[in-house]
Amino acid sequence: EEVKIKGAKDCVAAAESRIKEIVDDLENQVTIECIIPEKYHRTVIGTKGANVQTITSEYDVQIKFPDRQQQQREAAGESEEKVQSEKSDIIYITGNKHKCEAAKKALLESVPIAEEVNVPYKYHRFLIGQKGEEVRRFMKTYEVNVSIPQADQESDVITITGVAEKVADAKEGLAAKVKELEKEEEDRVLRGFVLEVNVAASYHPTIIGRRGVTVTEIRKKYDVNIQFPEADKSEDVIKIIGYEKNTEQARDHILGIVSELESH
Repeated sequence: EEVKIKGAKDCVAAAESRIKEIVDDLENQVTIECIIPEKYHRTVIGTKGANVQTITSEYDVQIKFPDRQQQQREAAGESEEKVQSEKSDIIYITGNKHKCEAAKKALLESVPIAEEVNVPYKYHRFLIGQKGEEVRRFMKTYEVNVSIPQADQESDVITITGVAEKVADAKEGLAAKVKELEKEEEDRVLRGFVLEVNVAASYHPTIIGRRGVTVTEIRKKYDVNIQFPEADKSEDVIKIIGYEKNTEQARDHILGIVSELESH
């Protein structure tokens, strides 16, 4: 059992140290079980085995998942084989015992979880987006699955499924999106302020201008919408819609035109 190492002193010491590391790994070589329900195995393995390859490389262990054909046979078995079918949940990890425990922890952390988040139903259509574009982009960004209830259910509950870390990030992202939607809704309310101005119907054509040039300039300048009554109704009320301050400025502009017309 004696191994002799010959060479430069520094190299011999390094070689001896490395050999001892290998021996220590071999002496502490174990195979442990990690129980994860079989329905989650594909997620744990990852696309083209990416997740499990990362774990085996990082912790220098071997990971063996149950054989799929065996799982199918066990699933088709009767109650007599029920105990055997439970083996389809067992993943075997082989390597240094300390590294195996760390690898087991990493595997368990990659098991997907589902968390429910309350988001007002009125915002769901904005989260989904046109033809589902927004929700697909969200799922791709955070690497999670998002389940939004059908419109006829009018439910506020949205379910996010994925690994714990990704779900936590997705929840933060969703909360930020909801705040953004709330701000937009508040802004829509502010922009929906309506100011009515009484202006003699005879002045309306001048305020509108030829081909609507004058009123278009006012709309653009003050970022408002201006609605005139139908020509055949001979009503005096003009409605200005937008931010309150903007509507007041637009009103003053219109009244300035009226004042000029009245002075002629």
